[in-house]
Amino acid sequence: TERVHADSLDRYVNELAHHFYLGAALADSDKAIHYCSAAGERALRLLAFEEAVGHLTRALEVAEKFGGTDPSTRCDTLIALAEAQNRAGDVTHSNANFERAAALARSIGDPERLASTALRAGPLTYLGIVGAHKEQIALLEEALAALPGDDSHLRSRVTAQLALVIVAESGVPAPGVLDRALALNSDAVAMARRLGDRVALGYALRARMHVLWGIDPAPERLALGTELGQIADDVGDQFLALHGHMWRIRELLAQGDVDAVSQELARFEARDTGPVHPLQSSYSLNVGAMMALIAGEFDQAEWMARRSMEVAQGHNDHMVSF
Repeated sequence: TERVHADSLDRYVNELAHHFYLGAALADSDKAIHYCSAAGERALRLLAFEEAVGHLTRALEVAEKFGGTDPSTRCDTLIALAEAQNRAGDVTHSNANFERAAALARSIGDPERLASTALRAGPLTYLGIVGAHKEQIALLEEALAALPGDDSHLRSRVTAQLALVIVAESGVPAPGVLDRALALNSDAVAMARRLGDRVALGYALRARMHVLWGIDPAPERLALGTELGQIADDVGDQFLALHGHMWRIRELLAQGDVDAVSQELARFEARDTGPVHPLQSSYSLNVGAMMALIAGEFDQAEWMARRSMEVAQGHNDHMVSF
């Protein structure tokens, strides 16, 4: 299968993962890890979180039993598995594996892998950061201190995430906390712009929207939301696209521009992006119900609100990933 379908391996990656996993003890364990990991990544793209956990659990099993002495492979596999468990809502196992990954990254003196762990650890949230905690902050602080001081994608990402999390953890932040968050975020945004790194810039702008929440002027948030949406479209990041969309909706509603809100909803829902997470669908229905209420279409609003709850049923309303 590997040779015959070399140009379309993604379609056969599950079959390849199964084949090489069964033969890992006797044959090429590196290929078993590679294909099990690739199958896990594919499942995540399709929002099949439990399937992804299964593939990545097998990848870790092979890495630990037959992967030789290379700790970096085990660390990468632990990070991937913990992220999949996080997306599946299995917080207990996810936290434990992120801790293992961080410990392994420390033991091999790998600041990049420590930073990757710090960026992925902690609650995954729909509208922002929910349940941020001091351990998450400590890991981000440690990762930032360990990274080289020059501009880099990871340094910008970690700096932006730290700014976001310290505000979220403190609830209503004290002036000193907010000042530090704004300074960190400004550094992250400026670094990403210097690098010309659109992905890092998108995540830095997303963090800035949260840090600026409730702070005037609103026009800056609207401009940031617009830029965030443009970046998300350019780099194909659905998580950033959703956040840019949500922030634009919020700011346009605050300005009372109902027509612009309707246009934004239509534009966002018309995108062809493949599988859509139920909570994203639920969000769109919620906003549609609100717009129907504004228009006096009460039956439509009631139907959309009820449908929104049905779509989201069975999903933790604080957990989402795209």
